[in-house]
Amino acid sequence: TETVYMTRDNVYLASVRYPYRLADGLRTFAATGVVTDLHKFALGDGAIRYRGSGRAPGRLGWGSDTARFMLSESGSDLRVVTMNESGATAAAT
Repeated sequence: TETVYMTRDNVYLASVRYPYRLADGLRTFAATGVVTDLHKFALGDGAIRYRGSGRAPGRLGWGSDTARFMLSESGSDLRVVTMNESGATAAAT
C-alpha cells in the first residue's frame, strides 16, 4: 500500500501498479501504463467491511509525502488526483 486515506466512516488503501516488460531476458518497468489500485472499507459497528475496489490511471504524485493529499471524499464519492509519466494530472471520482 502506497498510502492510506481515512475518514470518519471509511478507510481507503491505494497502491501503485507498475507494468513490467521482458526485454533480453530482463524484467524492467514499462514506460507507460502505471495505474493506482484503490480499495474501500467501511468502518462502524465494531467491524470493518470491504466495500469495493477500482483503479485510476497514473499514480498519486511522485513521492509518498504527497500521495496522501491526492485523495478526498465527497459524500459517497472518492476523489482522486493522479499524475502520468509526463507529469500531467487527471481527476477521477
